[in-house]
Amino acid sequence: MKKGIVFKSGSWSVHQELDAMTDKKKCAALYEGAWTVQASDKDFFVSLRGRGGVRGYTVRIDDEPALPLRLADEMERDLSAVRLGRIFDQVYGAKRIRMQISTILNTVVAQDIDLKGFAESVDYMRQNCKD
Repeated sequence: MKKGIVFKSGSWSVHQELDAMTDKKKCAALYEGAWTVQASDKDFFVSLRGRGGVRGYTVRIDDEPALPLRLADEMERDLSAVRLGRIFDQVYGAKRIRMQISTILNTVVAQDIDLKGFAESVDYMRQNCKD
């Protein structure tokens, strides 16, 4: 498989792999180069793998009031990651997202994510990372 960074904007970079058997492009946008905060062209994930797994979380977009506490669903528990696909359009148009994530180990993990360059990275994937 061919791997590499194919696009950068702000704190976001798009990583692409080319499947050796099918030649299909697979892309992911990474925040500050870390796989712990990543997005596709329609979903957004914050991984807690190795930090206790997700019990529930609160999200605040820009300076709007925080959204209500959401308990992790089965997929989020299995992945040990918060999945924001249901509010992706709001995240896509935002400048900043803050999260407080309650873990299975009864700790709280805070995330403050700068979304400058995020929409451009998503746009790049939508245009260039089609199967």
